[in-house]
Amino acid sequence: MKRVSAYDWRRIILWAALWTTPALASETEDRLTALKKELPFISTADFLYNRQPMGYERVKKIRAAWDTLQGLCSAELESAELVRLAEQGDAAIRCLAVLALVAQEKPDFVPVCIRLANDFTPTLPFGHSGDLIGPEMVTIPQTVADVARTCLQMVGCDFRDPNDAPKAFQPNAETWWEQRQSNMDWLGWHGFLHKRASMGYSPPQEEAKPALKQFWSQAEKLPPKTRAWLMLYMADGVLMSTGQWQDWYATEEEMIRAVRGLGAAALLEFLQTGRRAGLKEPAIDDPRQGRRFIITYAKYFFSPENAKDLTALKHYTAAMDADPGRARQVKDEAMQYHASKYGGWERAEVMAALADLGDETDLATVARWFYTESNGARGSTPQTVFLTRLEQRRPRAGKELIRLLASDPELDRLRPEDVTHLASLLKKITPDFSIERSWNDERADEVRGLLRAYFKIGSFAIQELKRPEKYLDKPEWSVELDGLAHSMVIHPNGSLLAVGMSDEGGGVRVLDAGSGKEKHRIAQSGEYLNVFFNPDGTQLLFHAPSSMGQIHVWDVASGKESWQSVEPQFSFQLAADKPFGLFEGESNQERFVRMDQITFKTLWTKELQSNRRRTTKLSPDAKWIALVDEEFKTIQLLDSAKEGELVTEFVGHASYPSKYAFSPDSTKLISVAEDDRVILWDVITKRMQSMFRGRRMQSGPVGFTADSQCFFANAEPNGLGVYSMDGTSRFGIKYTGNWMETVVPSRDGRFLFIMVQHASRPSGRADRSRIECWRLK
Repeated sequence: MKRVSAYDWRRIILWAALWTTPALASETEDRLTALKKELPFISTADFLYNRQPMGYERVKKIRAAWDTLQGLCSAELESAELVRLAEQGDAAIRCLAVLALVAQEKPDFVPVCIRLANDFTPTLPFGHSGDLIGPEMVTIPQTVADVARTCLQMVGCDFRDPNDAPKAFQPNAETWWEQRQSNMDWLGWHGFLHKRASMGYSPPQEEAKPALKQFWSQAEKLPPKTRAWLMLYMADGVLMSTGQWQDWYATEEEMIRAVRGLGAAALLEFLQTGRRAGLKEPAIDDPRQGRRFIITYAKYFFSPENAKDLTALKHYTAAMDADPGRARQVKDEAMQYHASKYGGWERAEVMAALADLGDETDLATVARWFYTESNGARGSTPQTVFLTRLEQRRPRAGKELIRLLASDPELDRLRPEDVTHLASLLKKITPDFSIERSWNDERADEVRGLLRAYFKIGSFAIQELKRPEKYLDKPEWSVELDGLAHSMVIHPNGSLLAVGMSDEGGGVRVLDAGSGKEKHRIAQSGEYLNVFFNPDGTQLLFHAPSSMGQIHVWDVASGKESWQSVEPQFSFQLAADKPFGLFEGESNQERFVRMDQITFKTLWTKELQSNRRRTTKLSPDAKWIALVDEEFKTIQLLDSAKEGELVTEFVGHASYPSKYAFSPDSTKLISVAEDDRVILWDVITKRMQSMFRGRRMQSGPVGFTADSQCFFANAEPNGLGVYSMDGTSRFGIKYTGNWMETVVPSRDGRFLFIMVQHASRPSGRADRSRIECWRLK
């Protein structure tokens, strides 16, 4: 006969009480029923974390619902009655009963939530105010199980997929709860109380400090080992907020003393098995929480005899800290282990440890690694992680390392964010170096200059592009389009201007280049149409990524449209002067194609690594292909006559070159990036010709005038600047609108045609365009 557990007896007694008690509404039930009638939604997460929701002061509905919900915090609500109401037939009452039990901060709600974890009955919606934009509140449907599972997650009971509502609750309820009830070593419970006290913020708000003080005064009464494991259990969350230790939680000295008291053997066992030695139930809490703190502060907890075990666990930086004498050897093993492309952050942490623990030879090694490691254009880079870890370690040779980094010519290619981070680190190390806190990434070149000046290092001068002193008066003509334009091209004889539209079904507009009057409208489905005239001007070709297997051909003389079936392509380009084109396959394959407009014969196919975003430009004479990979900050020059053979790589940008163009005579290339550098490249000599610096250059187009003797680039505010090759301002063009998308010079050099985008929606998306014609001579 199966033995009836204490847990089952309690449930039997509870059900017996429910069946024998008269079905009369209690005062607690009346209160919950009244609250339900006043609540259109509940800010579940905010209530559980005991904080006012965002937007509380801005939207009356939020304030009213929050104030009503506070009725669940009343001390007059009886726990036993709330447990009973969690079995009530009304889903909203069950939900409110759970929240009221949570507010009492007693473990009574845990077995109730276990029971309701598979109750997928809809209840009061979740009022979400985190993304509040307008006056209306956003609500999201939720079930009783959603609320119950969220409560359980707060006490450390996680789910394999908590958002998958049909998935049943996984742990064995009886075993899971019996290990935790009346167990003062249950760290998840103390973690729940800390979340409520801190309101879920790190660092906490001022209003949370009294509750936190009370929490820690209660924690002081715990046994020393329990308290130490508790401090460690929650420590990683403090590090996660900024990467730096924050003394509001506990001072570094207090944390180190408490964790050291657990002993190296216990910490190694925890890193290996997740068990917390000395607790009543050593394996009931998340085995990951606390690892980051131990690894970050390993030098205080371990000695050389522990280094071998730490290396075996792949905790390389901890092993280096445990035995600094073997730091170089452990580094070599770590770099080999983290040799894959996706190990950059781990390599950065290892190198930060070597910079802290090594000698002059090691510093030189670190400096070489710093510039050979990929320094991507977006997100946190290995260099970002390295500098953050270096700041945490406060190495004795930090200033000498920064001198080595500032002395390297590759500093010019370091991402702007990382340049600013490097200077900020030097400021913290050296009191006689200063940098304004307000310096942003747009001024990264100035920061590079400050670093080099501090260490008395010569630098390459970058000329400033000045705003034009004179502007052209007004456009020759201007026309508003009833939609968003994407691309624009001029007919070889200058008579027509073709505009490919962005919006679905926008088609192609063919304008009279002399007046702007629309001469033809080619109806065509597809978004983001790219348009090209063939070199002799007899045909207009256009293509959309959504019509990947077709290139549409419009006969200029007859106005008739046909199409050519091709292999699926993502984008298509046509050279301005020669009957050649360039296809870019969806799988990132670049193909150079002879455009005889009948067979579309493929001359050669160049296969490149897939899953990498690239952009290409074809020179007007079809001889060169410029290729930019978003992972790098260089422009590769390929010879199209030699099946895309790499000729040279242009190096000089510190960010991803976002816009670039060949000159009409195919002898020069211009590029801009988020580093606000405008660089002219000589295609013939394969060298950088000039580098200029501007402001917000990446927000506008770049290109050359028809004679290839001047270049144009963005000149804020709302202007285009035309410059001589030496950077001297010639003139400017003012425009009204949000940004300038495209600039096309006429073949005879007499006109510039510009495309200006307008944005009127809250999202900032442009919904119409204007084409302007400006006379230059």
